[in-house]
Formats: sequence, C-alpha cells, structure tokens
Amino acid sequence: MKNSAALLALATSLFAPLATATPLAARGVNPFQGKKLYLDPLYTSQVQGAIATLQAEGKTDLATKAAKVAEESLTPPSKPSVPTFIWISQRSEVPKISPILYDAKSIQTSTGKAQAVQIVVYNLPNR
Repeated sequence: MKNSAALLALATSLFAPLATATPLAARGVNPFQGKKLYLDPLYTSQVQGAIATLQAEGKTDLATKAAKVAEESLTPPSKPSVPTFIWISQRSEVPKISPILYDAKSIQTSTGKAQAVQIVVYNLPNR
C-alpha cells in the first residue's frame, strides 16, 4: 500500500502540469495522437544484443529481419523504434516504474515531444 501511494504521488507530481494544461479528451479522440510512445531501454538493449548475437553467429539474414522488425539500422547501429508495454507482474518490479517515469519526463523536457508510457500492471493484488 505504501508503494502504491508513493507511486501515485510521484506520477501526479511528474505529470500534473501536463494534465492541468491539457483538457480532457472527448469520446472518440485518440489519446495517443500527438504523443511519442516511450521506448523501454531494457527492450532496446535486448533487441540490440539479439541482433549482435545473430550477426556473430553468422545468421545475418535473421539479424537483418530482426532489425527490420525493430526498425533498426544495422550500419550504424541505432535505437529500436518499436515501443513496448512495460509489464509489472511482481511486487518487486513496482520500484522500476519511478525511473521509467523520470526518464520519460526527461525525454519529454529535452525533446519537447509528449511521451506516452505504456504500463501493464498484471497479477498484482489490489492493482
């Protein structure tokens, strides 16, 4: 319960200025429109690692396909641009939400592009 309250307070403090400055969306309006979906750094590193492993194993065709799925250029390597949901399925994973929200806020501040962080809270009591 303490973690939930702290998380709510953190999320509110980070995004309250945006919530009060932006009117609530009307029905039928896409809430993701005009926002950039947050790219999970863990997923990014996993994709880059998998592509490097495939290339090292000589599976260049499969590495090229993996890079295409992730919309990643192989030369030079760049960050994947396919966003994913961040899954929280154990209480021990709750603390990882704060750094993700801080990172998204930092990206939003530096780029001026609104970030949408997609989080799935699954299989936790009182979620």
